[in-house]
Amino acid sequence: MDSPTMAQNTFSVIEKEINQWWKVMVEEEMASAIDLEKKIAIEKNRYHEDIPSITVICDGGWSKRSHKHSYNALGGVAVVIGAETKKILHIGIRNKYCYICNRCNSLGITPKDHECFKNWTESSQSMESDIIVEGFLKANDFGVRYMHFIADGDSSIHAQIMERVPVWGKFVQKMECANHITKCLRGNLENLVNENPSYKGKGKLCKRTRIRIVSAVRCSIRRRSSEKNKTLAIKNLEHDIRNTTSHIYGDHTRCNEDFCKVKQTLDKNHSNGAQTDAVDDDNDDDNGDDDIFLQQSEMWTQGTSLQAQEQSRGSYMLSNSDLQSGMRQDLALLLNNVARKARSLLGNFTTNLAECWMHMRTKFDGGKILNHCNRGSWHTRCYATALRFNKGPTWSPNVWEQATESTPGAYFEKLYEQRKQCINNNNTTKDKCTIKQNRWKRKMSSIKESNTKKAKQHYGKESLQVETDIASEELEKLKVNYLNKNIDIPETEIIKIEKKHYVSTMF
Repeated sequence: MDSPTMAQNTFSVIEKEINQWWKVMVEEEMASAIDLEKKIAIEKNRYHEDIPSITVICDGGWSKRSHKHSYNALGGVAVVIGAETKKILHIGIRNKYCYICNRCNSLGITPKDHECFKNWTESSQSMESDIIVEGFLKANDFGVRYMHFIADGDSSIHAQIMERVPVWGKFVQKMECANHITKCLRGNLENLVNENPSYKGKGKLCKRTRIRIVSAVRCSIRRRSSEKNKTLAIKNLEHDIRNTTSHIYGDHTRCNEDFCKVKQTLDKNHSNGAQTDAVDDDNDDDNGDDDIFLQQSEMWTQGTSLQAQEQSRGSYMLSNSDLQSGMRQDLALLLNNVARKARSLLGNFTTNLAECWMHMRTKFDGGKILNHCNRGSWHTRCYATALRFNKGPTWSPNVWEQATESTPGAYFEKLYEQRKQCINNNNTTKDKCTIKQNRWKRKMSSIKESNTKKAKQHYGKESLQVETDIASEELEKLKVNYLNKNIDIPETEIIKIEKKHYVSTMF
């Protein structure tokens, strides 16, 4: 439109001013959320040494994509979210770079007075644990203690809390994220198949079988979390997880009756005087060797049709004889690692709230595509995400009114009201049973399609690649040498070859 753009200096000045506004508002919001959490803890009589005890959700993220191979981000952020209020109680931001300081060091001059956003000099991996510990230490200032926290298992948060938080840090208990545990199990199963190609194929550890193993573990966690006798529930959960391999491959002799419908059927037939092998093939096909999909229908997806899941699975059956001894041992090692965490998994807790905040943050920082760690832009965008998380979809008009003490325009308010309505409509649509059924059908059909030989030729490790065996110049030289040596030879050499061949045939 041939209109002039804003200069970078002008943008930086405005961004710096907004940063200060948002920082103050975030601190006020977090203080208000902690007071509310404290009030709820008092009402529910949750104390530790006469101090209100709070359960929190913790997680951290970085300013770049790592894909599990590069952990050197310049910026890091972590949040502590109250489990009751579902609001951020603490946010910490770390930055290893300052543009002005770095530029002056390169030129060999002393930097002028400026607001330096560099506040971290150690490794990027230690950012998350340091921020979480900082939040636990600041809890004392508000008269509360974070005695239980929910987090995934990819950081040293718990060890750092026990070491650095005085007096009560050693009593803090960690509860594992059930989704993260099962996701790691799925990743370990994928690695196991890649390292052992003999495990591939139908009836072994194909993709569908790996999904069923993970689903069985996830459903067992959810099922046992609803039991009142926690001691017995922990014992049953450990047994269910370790017995997953036999359960999936059709051996139900050690299954618990309250989890496995096939076991219930066999026990019922046995009590009536029937033999165990009296269950015909049609009945086995209906039950599908396990009730994993039933558990997902009733407890995991909460609305997904069992019929839709059975149709997507088809007549896929497994036999205990398909298990190789090495494969059984490898699966047992992976499942034992999960079973050892049964006590912390029993509550069926997740870090979904923290993951939701990280998802929001990517919308403010461009999905980690751009580097915002040079001059405080990383801090500003993290503050904006915290306000969005605590205040809801209409956060911007509320912040405008609070910061400027003026009412935003009608069109501005209308825009955010429309966005709020769109979010509500999407959530309502996604909760419909038919939508969940279609989602499950698409998931299972895509698994079947992506596992075909033709599909693997288009993408992945087995995809077809055009590779040149030899350079064209080198090929021409080899062709000339071959012609000179074997084709374009003198007549005397041809006679010698014929005589030699004649003699060899005679004798």
